[in-house]
Amino acid sequence: MSKRWTKHTLDERVAAVLSVIEKQRTVNTVAKEYEVTKFTINDWVRKYQAYGVEGLKIAKTWKRYSSERKIRAVNFYLDGKGSLPVTCKEFNISSTSILRQ
Repeated sequence: MSKRWTKHTLDERVAAVLSVIEKQRTVNTVAKEYEVTKFTINDWVRKYQAYGVEGLKIAKTWKRYSSERKIRAVNFYLDGKGSLPVTCKEFNISSTSILRQ
């Protein structure tokens, strides 16, 4: 079993994302309100836009990526074709930390 956890419920994560998307509130304001970093809010927004509410659910297992996909993603990033979040979206990788490792 994974050691993943969050102090925010799914409903709270959805509300935070929607407050950025629909209410045009800034990421920094929402991050302060929910006591998370702006990177977390951006990650939630990215996952919501890519997968909807399903993307905000806490995974029960770690997602595995092939070496080929990770190499292609790293090369994409190093070639300057996109930022870390853009690269993750392009290659359907769940977190920028995967690429930083």
